[in-house]
Amino acid sequence: MRIAEISSHLPLTVMNLTGDRMISHGLPSEIVGSTDHDSGQIFSANLYHTRPEVDGIIYPSHLVHDSICLAIYDRAKFKLRAHLSKTLDEDSRTPDIMRNLNIKKDTWTTTFPVTQN
Repeated sequence: MRIAEISSHLPLTVMNLTGDRMISHGLPSEIVGSTDHDSGQIFSANLYHTRPEVDGIIYPSHLVHDSICLAIYDRAKFKLRAHLSKTLDEDSRTPDIMRNLNIKKDTWTTTFPVTQN
């Protein structure tokens, strides 16, 4: 498994759902705060189909306190560059991240394909 660092070479338009911004958008807290992802996925799919100018969303992680997640829709992939860096084992940040998420090394079985243009 490899780690890819992603950068944007063009500006991204994202809906910010951090802090009290969800309230200003009139959204219920379970959109980003629930372990049941259905409502968040429904909201994101609706946003994707009704707001073509939005490239993605930024939202608080419910797994790692005070962390922020960024989800970029496929329509914005031309704005991104993937820089393949190293394997998971080679990255010095891996042990801390896995320990914080309580993930044991022998459970790393999911792979995510990364394509480069």
